Amino acid sequence: MRGPVANAFGYAFRQRAALCRFFDDGRLRLENNASERALRVIAVGRKAWMFCGPGVHAQAAANLFSLVASCMLHDLDPESYLEAMIRIVPYWPRARYLELAPKYGLRTRARLDAKQLAMPVGAITVPPAEQQPAPS
Repeated sequence: MRGPVANAFGYAFRQRAALCRFFDDGRLRLENNASERALRVIAVGRKAWMFCGPGVHAQAAANLFSLVASCMLHDLDPESYLEAMIRIVPYWPRARYLELAPKYGLRTRARLDAKQLAMPVGAITVPPAEQQPAPS
């Protein structure tokens, strides 16, 4: 008969390599408090979001969460990024939407006319596509 202590020792023995991984790479932390705190927001809100509507609404909410997380990953303010995207997307060519992703957000925004972007409404002049280096 196995008890909780025996189960814990068995788990630690079987997962020894994964549990000692932080010894191999100094960038890894012994604890995962930061990731637990980040996930807590989703876990707490889950009850409120349970009735967000049909599957397409839940998918839209998941897409928005992903976009906000990507903004935070690339040190962008999610609110100002989304505000700018709502303003820019109607004028941007569909084939070049990747330029608007948070990863390239600062570089693309720097190429836009600041006066046009500051106005509450009106057309945005789309700059020409950046030349990509030819693959070697």
